[in-house]
Amino acid sequence: MFVRERVRETKKGKVAYAYLVENRWNPIKKKYQQIIVHCLGRVDRLPTDGTIEKMITAMDRWAGKRGFSALSQGLVVNNIQSGEFITADFDYGEIVLVKQVLKNLSFDQILKNIHESTPKTKISREKFQTATEALIAYHLHPLPSVSERATYNWYQNKLFLKNKKSLSLMDFYRSLDVLIKNKDAIEKQYYFKNQNLFNLELDLILFDTTSIYYYDGEEKIKEKSILQYGFSKDGKSNLKQVIVGVLMTKDGKPFAHEVFPGNKSDMKSFPEIIRKVKTKYNIKRIIFVADRGMVSEENLTLIEEEGMEYILGVKMRRLSPVLKSSLLPVDTESMEKIKDNLYVTDFPLTRLTEKEQDKLIDDLYDDLDMRLQSKEDKDKLKQRILKRRMIICFNPSVAAEEKQKREYFKKIIKNKIKYKTNKSWFVKNGYSKYVKIDKLDISLNEDKLNQEALYDGVWILTTNCSDTISSKTVSLAYKSLQFVERGFRDLKSHINIRPIFHFKEERILAHVFLAFIVLIVKWYILNTVDPSSQEEGLRFIEAFLALKAIEVDKNIPLYVRTELDENTIQNLKTLGMKMPDKVLLDPRKKPNKPPTKPGRPKKINKNQHFLL
Repeated sequence: MFVRERVRETKKGKVAYAYLVENRWNPIKKKYQQIIVHCLGRVDRLPTDGTIEKMITAMDRWAGKRGFSALSQGLVVNNIQSGEFITADFDYGEIVLVKQVLKNLSFDQILKNIHESTPKTKISREKFQTATEALIAYHLHPLPSVSERATYNWYQNKLFLKNKKSLSLMDFYRSLDVLIKNKDAIEKQYYFKNQNLFNLELDLILFDTTSIYYYDGEEKIKEKSILQYGFSKDGKSNLKQVIVGVLMTKDGKPFAHEVFPGNKSDMKSFPEIIRKVKTKYNIKRIIFVADRGMVSEENLTLIEEEGMEYILGVKMRRLSPVLKSSLLPVDTESMEKIKDNLYVTDFPLTRLTEKEQDKLIDDLYDDLDMRLQSKEDKDKLKQRILKRRMIICFNPSVAAEEKQKREYFKKIIKNKIKYKTNKSWFVKNGYSKYVKIDKLDISLNEDKLNQEALYDGVWILTTNCSDTISSKTVSLAYKSLQFVERGFRDLKSHINIRPIFHFKEERILAHVFLAFIVLIVKWYILNTVDPSSQEEGLRFIEAFLALKAIEVDKNIPLYVRTELDENTIQNLKTLGMKMPDKVLLDPRKKPNKPPTKPGRPKKINKNQHFLL
């Protein structure tokens, strides 16, 4: 509420009037509108002898007696014309949201359990829990830096808590130490306490990796650290990095993660994650779903020896000649239609002729690591291989797009051959495999380019799952890897994991683990608010980040919260949250209320009064 002047045209000329105005939400027009509460009269006729100040002081005294907010030391008008106020505001919504989500996911009890079971901790349970909640809440902010030091400064200066504990910077670092010491226990308890979230028809586990680069203080990092140079998925190959592998259910629910050295490939990290999952979780049937970067005969052998199943993408251009000639080109007419943009067909390897089977085994055996060759002869290899199925998938709309792009690409190459005098262009731009070079003459390799038509809109999967799992289920399970990719985008964009300001390996791992917990919190909010789309959940998080605590009176102290719109209030109920009180902190003694005992009311003495 504020005072606004409005100029009106009268017979005597322009006259300014003062109005008491309030911003109110209009649910029909879906916007805030200024509503006139009271007209104070003409500005030139308002008293200037101190009467207004006396009125404010008198009303202030009266409001204090009635238990209302103070008036004279409340909102200070900066500009009557614009309605701007000078207020002290503090962040409040994010910590309320995080506390509730952690409670819903049983993390509050998990944090209590792991603190009690951790010997010789240098931080009390209350401080550990408060610091962890603050770290998670600050990670929800779209900020360039979410370091522990930045979180500490935010906690000290910008966050409102009713009973705010005094935390030092070391308390935040010690909280990280407790978290990383109990990483496996936390993930395991989280999984089993939320089994209702992980009720699956199939125990599908999605797995993929991403790289997180590091560039602060590299000279202080030991040579044998987890930070190493490797293939960067961010295009930062000149910087050291770590590899983060995330495990999710088929619906995109993150439940575990592992961190590997930056020079470790997906194929090397995959066996390690398999062993950890099998020992950590009591899952009777595990079906790993991963991208084609995981496929190697060594990895497939490991999974099969562990008694687990898999659905993996295949690099079509690296298929053995036997499989390539049997699977490609695809017969789209005989494929099963799953939906408009997805057709599938099943090809068990037992369908190959005896001669083709022998040729396939010979090719695979030659490519095997020598250590595997010594353990396994061709007959055992053949028994394993023939249990596999190849699932061919086809998307007609993607096929049409790729055909159009190839025709356009063909025109570009022809024009370059015709008009470019400098022939180095085909090396720099990767065109060399589509051209023929005869001494100094360059021509288009039509046959090579036309072979690309075999792969238009096609992708191939390999699985050792039995026939009880249909090709439809296999293809849709693989397509659910988009949830993992979305999780990685969140991990590196919406949830800022970089930069990392740590030199100790344990703290680097702890920082990544904290970002993973934030990923779980964010997934839960988005999935609960609206499972079909992220947009509504993102708007809800944004609305809660805008929820502030306003310092009305520093001397009392008196704090109130800002308003929430109706849509946000509805989403609060969806998350099982209560509406925060309008008055967040008011230590003044409240007026006595009349007794509310049941039965017939007693006679009240005429001299007895109650403040209502």
